[in-house]
Amino acid sequence: MNVRKIISHSTLLILIVINGCLDPYAPPTISGATNYLVVNGYLDAGDNSCTITLTRSQTLSDTGSYAAISDAAVLIEDIDGNTITLSPQGNGIYSNSNLSLNAATTYRLHIATTESNYYSDYVPVNQTPAIDSVAWGLVQHWPGDPNVNIYVSAHGTSSQSRYYLWNFQETWLYTAGYPNDYKFVNRHVLPNVDTTYFCWRTLNSTSILTASTTQLSQNIVNRFLVNTIPLNSVKLRDGYSILVNQLSVTKDAFEYWQQLKANTENLGTIFGPQPSQFSGNIHSATNPSEPVFGYFIAASVSKKRIFIDPSLLPNPVGEVITGFQNCPLDTLTLGGLINYNGDGAFVSAYGGLFPEGYLLTTKYCVDCRTQGGTTKKPDFW
Repeated sequence: MNVRKIISHSTLLILIVINGCLDPYAPPTISGATNYLVVNGYLDAGDNSCTITLTRSQTLSDTGSYAAISDAAVLIEDIDGNTITLSPQGNGIYSNSNLSLNAATTYRLHIATTESNYYSDYVPVNQTPAIDSVAWGLVQHWPGDPNVNIYVSAHGTSSQSRYYLWNFQETWLYTAGYPNDYKFVNRHVLPNVDTTYFCWRTLNSTSILTASTTQLSQNIVNRFLVNTIPLNSVKLRDGYSILVNQLSVTKDAFEYWQQLKANTENLGTIFGPQPSQFSGNIHSATNPSEPVFGYFIAASVSKKRIFIDPSLLPNPVGEVITGFQNCPLDTLTLGGLINYNGDGAFVSAYGGLFPEGYLLTTKYCVDCRTQGGTTKKPDFW
């Protein structure tokens, strides 16, 4: 999940109603300095890998791109003093996918920046139960298009942790406004093999997804809602896949995420909880009072992927917003090629076996990458 984005939401103003007036109020813990370290990631003992992202916190008024920390040293250390280095991948990401881990010991995260050394508490390696199922269903609460809800179910033993944390990665296939079957090269129209019509886009979850079975007689999670997608979303039009990751966490980690959720997702009403100062298990060795956002977790992560076939879904009632709604379409005769300046994109030919001309649109409308995706098909697709 995107912790930096979650943290930034805690800077929302609370509207307090006094005598019918709405006055903005910025809590003292929120209106102070920002630029704090934000740590996102965990140690995956299931596939012996670890990916950590380091950024700086921002306020909602900051419209610039987030500040990635790309010059840090990031280490995984066990309680016996053994260390593993995470290699920088750019954009604040550090990873190592070839770890040799011992599930019987404890680990901590060590981050060295130009300002300070940061250490997490030592954490055990939690054994996460397997995911029983990831399922989807149509839910309609009002007239119009229903939503597609995605649920996860799992069960653990009585000796395993009863605290769960989920995140997911969703990928969908989509197309540009028009195919680009031809290209204009050196005043000639040629068949275009390398098209940008089909794209796949992938996004990581940003919501805080936690659950506890401590109030249940058995350690069972039944149909926990992890994602909701409107039926008329472009995500569902041509093909959709979701990979759900499940982690068993400690009680302290669970309470951290619950408090973070309360501070970010439930603010905004006079009856909601007031913002509070909270901290994870990562601390500055140089300045112990410095806030550090994030919680380091070690667990054997359980994963399950499903696909949603669009042919199994009803046709949406509303318009599917693709980003290519207003794409123009024009014609260009063979004679017009003489004065054509090359500022458009060739969609197709018209006129039968012997073309009389071509249909043109803008270059934007034949390039699916303009909507954030890539033309490279994922390995799992």
